[in-house]
Amino acid sequence: MSETTSITKIYDEEIAKAYLSEGGAAALPTVIEYRSNMSKARRKKTSVILTSCIFEIPMFYQQTLAQKRFLLMDFFLKRGAEHVIVYSTDQQMHLLFNNETIFIDGTFSTVPNGFNQVFSIHVQEFGQ
Repeated sequence: MSETTSITKIYDEEIAKAYLSEGGAAALPTVIEYRSNMSKARRKKTSVILTSCIFEIPMFYQQTLAQKRFLLMDFFLKRGAEHVIVYSTDQQMHLLFNNETIFIDGTFSTVPNGFNQVFSIHVQEFGQ
């Protein structure tokens, strides 16, 4: 189960492919019930969240689904006490360096275990 498509989308696609009658469709679990069970199955197959900042990033998280580079930098500061990970595609970097307006945000409240901050940089493109 290395599927990364949203569970709701998978559910909708599978229901559409099944060509069920109204009675058959009514007997199926709701998308909410299905999503709950599938989320549990995905969590069992997903790597354990580490409590240390020292770990190797699996190749699956280093590339986009199109097999393009996504992990831009992965290094340690202060003798391994701080782990810095930078994700970006080449296209996103091109947008960043060729744009007049950027937005920067850092948050401390919603970060993965083992990390202190998520820092994001956004550009304004097409007026958005």
